[in-house]
Amino acid sequence: GAEVKSLAGRPLEPSTKALVKRVAKAKRKKLPSIVMGFSIPATTVTLKTRPFRFSAALDEGSGRFVVEDSGGMALAKGIKQGMLLQGVNGEEFLSMTEAELEEKLQQAALPAKFSLRSMPTEETGSILDCDDGPVVSSDEEMPPAPITTTTTTTTTTATTTTTTTASTAPAAATAAPENGGVKRAAPSPEAKKEVAPLDVSKLIFVQVDLSQPLGIGFDDSCVAEKLAPGKQGANLGIPKGAFIRYLAGRPLPASTKRLAQRMQRAKDRGLKEITLGFELPTFAVMFDERPFGFSFEWDESLRRFVVSFSRGAAEDQNVVVGCLLTSIEGDGLDALSKQEVQVKLKQATLPVRIEFSAPRPPTITTMAMGTAQVLSDSEAEPEVTEPAAKRSRPPAAEAEVPVARSLPGAVLQWSRPSQVRVDLSKPMGIFFDKECRVEKVGPGSQADTLGVQPGSQVCAVGGRPLRPAPLTAKMVKRIQRAKKKGRTSITLSFESRSVSTVCSSRPFPFSAELDATRGLFLLKEVSEDFAASAGLAPGAAVACVGGLEPANLSEKDFARVLEGVELPCEFSFQLSPFGDQAALAEPEISESEGEQ
Repeated sequence: GAEVKSLAGRPLEPSTKALVKRVAKAKRKKLPSIVMGFSIPATTVTLKTRPFRFSAALDEGSGRFVVEDSGGMALAKGIKQGMLLQGVNGEEFLSMTEAELEEKLQQAALPAKFSLRSMPTEETGSILDCDDGPVVSSDEEMPPAPITTTTTTTTTTATTTTTTTASTAPAAATAAPENGGVKRAAPSPEAKKEVAPLDVSKLIFVQVDLSQPLGIGFDDSCVAEKLAPGKQGANLGIPKGAFIRYLAGRPLPASTKRLAQRMQRAKDRGLKEITLGFELPTFAVMFDERPFGFSFEWDESLRRFVVSFSRGAAEDQNVVVGCLLTSIEGDGLDALSKQEVQVKLKQATLPVRIEFSAPRPPTITTMAMGTAQVLSDSEAEPEVTEPAAKRSRPPAAEAEVPVARSLPGAVLQWSRPSQVRVDLSKPMGIFFDKECRVEKVGPGSQADTLGVQPGSQVCAVGGRPLRPAPLTAKMVKRIQRAKKKGRTSITLSFESRSVSTVCSSRPFPFSAELDATRGLFLLKEVSEDFAASAGLAPGAAVACVGGLEPANLSEKDFARVLEGVELPCEFSFQLSPFGDQAALAEPEISESEGEQ
């Protein structure tokens, strides 16, 4: 998973062909060794409860926090001694003391998502400066004299294998002591970037017809500046200010040049359509006094807080119905309930900064990311064109076929509420508990015909969320009120049940296969004992393995994950949806009906 970023003192373009060329050039110039720089792949670990069962200390050599010891669930999920601790919940640990790190860990919202990297070891190499080895200039000329290096690299032919042994590892950029000698984590070069970490669950996906012009003018960072009326972009509902973050099944850098290259590559491959994911434009509003002039509700289909009413100060600052409430004073709201957000708003010190996302355009209907073909990493950028005589090309029939992989966020799409239209003139045939969870479905009943599953829970009636408890009593009242108003049917929204279980031994009591259309792994076979104890059946999606979403994996990759995961391992599964997962265009009942 490591990505080579530099070679012989110069940045390396993301091309194995360029890597092989530069190594061959260095060998022809009889360089005895060469320095290779690579980025270590990041790992994300989610811990749901405190204490986190690991500790970290500041490493003076690298200026980073390194895990000192680990145990319990932290160790089971892959946090190991010596790993580099980078951040939590999308926030990097930059310019912090150990005391500040401890405070940050105590305040981290649960579930906490930690970002870590494996540190180089004596077997894998050491952190070096580019000046520690010979440099090949931009025109590939050999430097006047080779520079002695402490790193020895052996290179084979077209397939390059490097073996690095560090005798004396020069210290990486050490943080300068500040505030009376207090040591802090060194700032990362990537800290200058203003692009927020990619959260696939917050993207909107549309399918682009490659035979038609997109009709969008972008700035250099993939932000839509102009939309041509009547063209594809405007018709799809992509708004001005939208930030393109995902294309062809892969994250997209903030580069319009890369966007154009990847779309052209898709056309060259003969693809007719491609999936594009974007973030809605966001804006911040400063409120100097209360009341703020807006109210909000939790939208189950979007899984976000949505503005339901606006006037006064809020309306004057373009906060309109449909805007998404995203943060208060920079603090995200994803892990909070509506009541907790209301308390946060009441306790916020004035003036308070509140961030919103623009309303979701009504022309957009959410689609799964797996509905369009995917470009692999090697296909993302155009190949370098050379005369045919200089190229070794496999026969067309033997061209490599892109490997199907699971997609980030596919499980989230899979878990969206299922919409079921209920005939009010007939009994539903469902036995509910007090929280509107389905305990039993009558054989041959209306619910059985509609595919309603035991364990699923009603989260909305007529497009209006059921809150607060008791939920079943509220559902019954809404249905009775709908009958009195002469309605013959109403839509119930069900959340599918998720199941978590721990497996302590191999072989695991299930097998799974990749559904390439949906971009996720579905259970293929389940042992009778496991099915009975966990309530699982073939068709359920594998949501997490050891706390990590199985994303960007081929079937072979997934098999290797199952073989290598540490035991005991916690698995999470999401039962298959039923009914229609498309959100209602508008609620079937009024807001006053929903709240009575």
